[in-house]
Amino acid sequence: MKLIIVEPGAAPQVCTVTEPLREVLGGIPSVMQFPFDRAAVIYDDAAEIRGKLPNRRYRNQWLHGTVLIVGMKDGFPCDLSPEQEVLYAQRWNKTEVPYEKLRWPT
Repeated sequence: MKLIIVEPGAAPQVCTVTEPLREVLGGIPSVMQFPFDRAAVIYDDAAEIRGKLPNRRYRNQWLHGTVLIVGMKDGFPCDLSPEQEVLYAQRWNKTEVPYEKLRWPT
């Protein structure tokens, strides 16, 4: 399957994988479909608990650990189109740093 792998602190990489997505992800997959497009982000919802680094922020939520971007057809993951590869590799290229609340000196 042709997809994009996004590791914490790294640029998105377009790859072809033959392994099950669960193995590539390294955890139990959770899916958020992109609105108005046949693509989705697959992430491990428990990655933060297991101490994985923050990766990207999407829909007001930090995704930790490895993140996959895949095409979707009839509710199942499939290959990304060439146009989707370019679009999502650009959109997911920025690495955000989580905001930490600081205590003001007293």
